[in-house]
Amino acid sequence: MSSLREDRLDEARALLGAGRFDEAETLYAAVLDATPDHVEALHVLGLGALRSGRTAIAAERLSRAVQLDPGTAA
Repeated sequence: MSSLREDRLDEARALLGAGRFDEAETLYAAVLDATPDHVEALHVLGLGALRSGRTAIAAERLSRAVQLDPGTAA
């Protein structure tokens, strides 16, 4: 994993922890663009889609995250 991607993930996690969901989602989306099967990004973006009522996108992202790592649902 590239250092830039790690930096984005670290920043996204910090934003998420601070309740700054929209900003965190932007960074997670960049990670997902670079790595389409990134489980953490799929999971967080799936939850964000669910939170905003985009259920089809949420189901797609969360299902993919669970396919890649069944422990994601825990």
